[in-house]
Amino acid sequence: MKLYQSLILIFLFAFTFSLNSCGAIAKGHAKNHFTEESDAIPPEFGKFDNQVLLIVLKKRSSYDKYLKSAAKRYLGKYEFITADQIESEKYNQKTIYRYVFDYDEGSSRTVHYSGNSQFHTPPSSSTIIFKQFLVRDRLTNKTYKSGYESAYFGKAMKAYMENLELKRSSTMKI
Repeated sequence: MKLYQSLILIFLFAFTFSLNSCGAIAKGHAKNHFTEESDAIPPEFGKFDNQVLLIVLKKRSSYDKYLKSAAKRYLGKYEFITADQIESEKYNQKTIYRYVFDYDEGSSRTVHYSGNSQFHTPPSSSTIIFKQFLVRDRLTNKTYKSGYESAYFGKAMKAYMENLELKRSSTMKI
């Protein structure tokens, strides 16, 4: 029994380590894809000091928690909103509230696991949902997204926000 517990601990440690390294790789890929050159950031983004980035919350605590953490990497002005607030009177000034950060559902993949009779585990499956993050320009009604999608949405959001901040801070202010 002790050997079994030790093997489980070793497996969990290895699994956790591999997930962390996969997350770092995913963030690196995301940073390479969430660029102006990959059509993920509008060329005009960050050009005006008075603009406020609208960041869409989804009313799902786990997602919104990661989103709020990622947004801290963006040092420009931003406001969290819900999708139904975008067209409200408060956000009518599209020159100020020009850009919206959101996502489209990407693809999904189902992974099937076979059971193990030795450990009495039944077969099971998990579905992994991928997200395609984007910036929508409300003034031109154009959506900017690279096509990159990730199941590591927390890492992808951080990468996108870091790249938005790089673009904002490097753009000449008018």
